[in-house]
Amino acid sequence: MKSIMDRIVSPLQKAKNVMCAAFAVVLMVSSASTAFTAPVAGDLGFDFYDILINQGIQGPVGFSIGFIAVIMAIFGMSQRNWFMAAGGLAGTTALVAGDSIVTGVGFLV
Repeated sequence: MKSIMDRIVSPLQKAKNVMCAAFAVVLMVSSASTAFTAPVAGDLGFDFYDILINQGIQGPVGFSIGFIAVIMAIFGMSQRNWFMAAGGLAGTTALVAGDSIVTGVGFLV
């Protein structure tokens, strides 16, 4: 007679094996991605990119948000709220590398 743990673990192990196999198939079948290049003056999305990235993230707005995020991370560390601290540090890192993140994210062709 099977124990209760055997009845629970066996279906979970089977589901785990199926998920791993499905993930492996997705990795093998995925297509190549190309990187987004920053638009130059005259391109369709240049104004949007210029306002959002160059003037927003890398400008005074991004600096202010980054400063507030660092203060939030320090406050989170002092209160032992590690989720707030990690969020502040991750947000600051994303702001510092904003243009690299935007141009480095690939899209499927």
